[in-house]
Amino acid sequence: MSSPKRRVHRPPTVVAGATHEEILAHCQRRGISRPQAYLDLAAGKYEAVKDGRKTLIVVSSADAYYASLPKAKFKSAKTSVITERNEIASQVAAE
Repeated sequence: MSSPKRRVHRPPTVVAGATHEEILAHCQRRGISRPQAYLDLAAGKYEAVKDGRKTLIVVSSADAYYASLPKAKFKSAKTSVITERNEIASQVAAE
């Protein structure tokens, strides 16, 4: 009795300047999970093509999607505490 064939998992090859990348390479490059990548594809956030059983992400469409996301805004913890203290002090002084 022969044992079932096992899939050999090998790390995806990331090629600089490639027009398409395998789903695993895309997930590693973007730091997302495979299910999240497929959810993003289903939502139409970026495009993919099929090459037999392989799903290949169109790199330009994924890059355009991530470039369109709004920039994150952060405020310094010290600045916000100082600003809050100054606002409280000015309210107390006004009373």
